[in-house]
Amino acid sequence: MSLYDEVQALYSDFDVSKLKQYPLGQGTCNLLVDGITDQSDILLREGDLADKIKSRFDCGDLFLRLGSAVEERHAIAGLELTEQYNKELTSLILDIDETLRTTVVSDNRIGQQTARILLRFWLEKVPIIISTGKGLGFVRGMMTQALGQTVTESDRFGVVYETGAGVYAPQQEGDTKQKLFTRLSNDVQDTIEAVREKVWSGMPDELQAQLYLEEKSFAVTLMSVHETHSEYAVEAIEQALIYLLRGVGRAAWNSGSWKAIAAYYADQSSEIASALASQEVAFDADLAELPTSIRSLLHSIDVNYYPGDAVELTSNRFDKATGVQTALSTVGIEHPFSLVMGDSRTDLRVMEAVAETQAGIPAAPAHANDAVLDHVKSCDGLVFDRGEAAFALRTAYAYHQFQQAEVV
Repeated sequence: MSLYDEVQALYSDFDVSKLKQYPLGQGTCNLLVDGITDQSDILLREGDLADKIKSRFDCGDLFLRLGSAVEERHAIAGLELTEQYNKELTSLILDIDETLRTTVVSDNRIGQQTARILLRFWLEKVPIIISTGKGLGFVRGMMTQALGQTVTESDRFGVVYETGAGVYAPQQEGDTKQKLFTRLSNDVQDTIEAVREKVWSGMPDELQAQLYLEEKSFAVTLMSVHETHSEYAVEAIEQALIYLLRGVGRAAWNSGSWKAIAAYYADQSSEIASALASQEVAFDADLAELPTSIRSLLHSIDVNYYPGDAVELTSNRFDKATGVQTALSTVGIEHPFSLVMGDSRTDLRVMEAVAETQAGIPAAPAHANDAVLDHVKSCDGLVFDRGEAAFALRTAYAYHQFQQAEVV
């Protein structure tokens, strides 16, 4: 009997749902870590069924773990991944927005099924690295709510925050928080800080009523208070874009025209150009007016525009890929092989870096950026439906179990 046949027999011949009826599968995840140090402690509680499974299959312990955590489809997909990659999974690198959580399905929270499988990985000493554009405080709060402080303050947890501006790794020697943005040139730091100082206090009341300033240590991010992508949100973010470009103009080139700055970023992004046209911004200044020194400065400063959602000022001299490399090194992973989950171009950079050394499995939601999906499919990675991050994680967990058992 092949391993595929045995996996199918596990799910057809045994009621493995009974293996899920223990604390790890019920209730709130952040209450589950205390007193549970190894999943074998839990499985022993299902003595009779566990004994039957162990006596039926040569890989009884493996099948117990599969049956208690994943469905047949995850186990089969995990076995297929094992035959393709066949390397030990050392870490999880996970984006949050529109990957682990989504406004459409999970009401912008980490779902219970996702949290439970993450907890299983953590219990089996697989580090969890969150890689996101969000600020550190927000991420720590969200993940602590989902997994509990025992997890988020452990040496198997880390955060790459603000798209690589910093790395947080508790329980490590030295600084637990590494501010990578401090490595930027002084003129880049000073320009963004100058915008930050006045971005909220100097904002007109009517615009301030439609936005909020996201809490971050480096980037300046303005978000709409309206429903994402609604007509009101689109208008608010277009106005916020103009306001932010004016601020960059004052900070970077006080003696010149902000419209030359706007022209620079419009030339870099068709979406920015379209938004400025929608707001009827007339360019009475052009790129030719920009001095070489200002062009050089702007080359290191990004204005990221997300229609109907947000506009952000940051630097392109760091990214998630650099932050992830720092985080993995900080938590002591010298030869990583990671599951990398994300939906945006910033996540694509991580996936591409991983692919260069064949050091991981990419995964993305079906609504991800087209370039991300193309990459994931080219690597035979995992594509999952919106709000179904647990599918990719459970498949990766099955892969991890096959690797640990060394059966392929």
